[in-house]
Amino acid sequence: MLNKACSGFARRATGVMLLGVVALCGCRPLGRSQDVVQGKGFAISRGEFNQALSEVPGGTGAGQAVKDQLLQRLIDEKLLANAAKAESLDQDSAVLQRFEASRRQILANAYIQRLTNDVRSPSNIETVAFYKDNPEVFANRVEVDVDEVLFHGESSAATGLAKQYDSGAPLAEIAARASHQGIAVDARTATLTSDQLPQQVARQLPALKPGVNFIYPMGDGAFYGHLRAIRPAPLSFAEARPIIVDGLTKRAKAVLLEQDIARLRKAANLVADLGSRNTPTKAGGAFN
Repeated sequence: MLNKACSGFARRATGVMLLGVVALCGCRPLGRSQDVVQGKGFAISRGEFNQALSEVPGGTGAGQAVKDQLLQRLIDEKLLANAAKAESLDQDSAVLQRFEASRRQILANAYIQRLTNDVRSPSNIETVAFYKDNPEVFANRVEVDVDEVLFHGESSAATGLAKQYDSGAPLAEIAARASHQGIAVDARTATLTSDQLPQQVARQLPALKPGVNFIYPMGDGAFYGHLRAIRPAPLSFAEARPIIVDGLTKRAKAVLLEQDIARLRKAANLVADLGSRNTPTKAGGAFN
């Protein structure tokens, strides 16, 4: 229910991305005493290894087996990178574009981190207020067993199919109609808690009885649920507090990022042109 902030920029660099990072930062072996691997025309510095280690679960506290596996992967990657350079692939236009994309993402991540680094955690008063203002998520939280059908596709068409299914049409027939409309159908039985559902649905759950059907739109389609069972699953304030602190902090960071992107867009006076026949227009965005 709480906002997830900055997720679009926060993906970790792995695999090929590690090669891009090494190439972009201009990393060089720092001398034999600083190398964790040495060979003929080959070295992996401790700095390179520690940077890669910081990206794995556990970081520097990871076990020896994890470190050994990481080192072997780095060796393979660097051998392949050196082979690519030997064939001048680092000058290939497509590779250079990927390098630039990696550089752009790394710089954006660094800016976001610095921008949001000083966002304060919510006060105890704010945390308590949020707990009290959202009883369906915490104090009145419930757990439900539902037969759910997810319709993935254009929202209005997906909602229409969900309503047809609710009216009694067989699932096989609904699935056939959905296929013709480019909508995927996924039916399953699931156990959910009210904090995993949209707020307007979560607030209604305590008053619902088993056997009730409900439909609500999703970002990429529609959800149909048949309520099989419902039981209390409250969270005390002590249990909820870390969740609330994390969620409100992320929300504050998202708001700050939204405001700064708006400022940057305004200052740039952007005009978008994708080469279509339409007249170029002012660039919009998710935050506008």
